Order: sequence, then C-alpha cells, then structure tokens
Amino acid sequence: MGKKESDSGNLAEKIFLNFFNNKKYSELEDCNLKSFLNFICRSNTINEDEHIIYCWDYIKKSNLTKGNAKVDVELKINNRIFYISIKSGANNSLHEEPKETFLEFLKNFSVSSSDLNLIERHMSEYIKIRNTSVDRFFKNNKKKIIKRVLEGRFKQETIPDYYFACKSIADLSYKSAQKILQKGVFASKKQTEEFMNSNNPDTKGKGSMTCDVGVLTYQAVGRKKHPKPQFKWSKPYEDLKKIYEQQKSY
Repeated sequence: MGKKESDSGNLAEKIFLNFFNNKKYSELEDCNLKSFLNFICRSNTINEDEHIIYCWDYIKKSNLTKGNAKVDVELKINNRIFYISIKSGANNSLHEEPKETFLEFLKNFSVSSSDLNLIERHMSEYIKIRNTSVDRFFKNNKKKIIKRVLEGRFKQETIPDYYFACKSIADLSYKSAQKILQKGVFASKKQTEEFMNSNNPDTKGKGSMTCDVGVLTYQAVGRKKHPKPQFKWSKPYEDLKKIYEQQKSY
C-alpha cells in the first residue's frame, strides 16, 4: 500500500470513528453515514434509538494471520459487533499473499500444468496474460477466487460484514474529507460479493499483464524481490453506489 493510499485510509477511519463513537442514533447528523447505521440496524432487527454506539479501530484477533487485515473498524450497537471495511478513492488493494500459498490454492482447481507454470512465470517476469488461457481460467473460477480475496487465506481471519466507500479524500483537509465521507455508499458483504461475481470492469486501457476476476483486477507485484499475486478493486465507490441505489429503490 502506498503512503498516500495509507494516509487517505487512516483519515477515512478517523472520520468514521469520530462520527459514531459514544453517540446515540438521534445525535447523529443526517447523512449517508447515518443511513449506513440505519441499514445495519434494519438488517439485524435492532432498534437504533435505544442504544449508545461504540466504534473503534480493528485489531487483529489472531497472531496466525499475516498481512493487512480485511476489516478496518468495529461498530457496536445493542451489544452486537459489526466489522466494517472502509474504501476511499480508486484502485484499492484487496488481497496479497505469498506466491507459494497462492499457487497451492490454485491446485485445488482443474488447472493445467502449463497454466500454473505461466501464472508462476508471470509473477517474476513481464509477460502477457490477458486474453490467454490463464485469463479464461481466472474468469471460469472467479467465484472461489473472489471469496478468497474477500475472506483471506486464514481460517482465523475476521471477515467484513459491510463495505463502505467514498470518493477520494487524498490530500484534503479533515473538514473537506468529512463532507465526502458523509456522502459515501455501502453494501453488505453478501451484496458486494454477488456484485463482484456478476459484473465485469471497464477493461479499456487495462494492461496485457493483468486480467479481470469479476470486477477485480489480478496482477503481480514485487517481481524484483518478493513476487506475489495482488487483487485490486478499481472502483469501489462506483460499484457500491450501484448496489446502494438499487436497494434504495426497494
């Protein structure tokens, strides 16, 4: 994760926490953040008016999990804790893992040795995979691959219950970023996963060394030292907005 992306994510989390923590639903400013809480409460049969809301940064529950956590913050209402993933801007990295564990995971599929070799080579060499048999392999197995991206490779890993996304807040003041976050959109993990499986990104301008997995983009990073697979979510705000607008119409 780049410094600008990391700083943007930290600011988004800070604003999110300040908005909710130690407040009642009736004390929240009317905006999409409040609508998000309403959506969570409605989905879990919680009367939001009666309880104080608590919100804090997520801390890993197990030392066995490696890499960045899938969850950013925890939100507690009526003694129920919900795990939230917050995305801001574009091209968010959702998942990375060592080359060895990823290749071992792919062996669970009907993958040819030639495709497996090409995937391994691609992680260390600048070679084309778009519109190849590897590209087709990822598309044919996207549901299981997307599940791994969203849920991680460890059984102990905490999985987000909900996703919240806003437009980019990079290089903005707290006040300006706050206005953007309050216009963010959201969806449950189930809705998000179904959308990722059922849709494809706009591939115009995408490089030949990447391929699509639903709305995600697969690529290799760290070729010079520690090559590994990476899955990026190009447009989390635009994608969640489509889900958000659809559920508003019900």
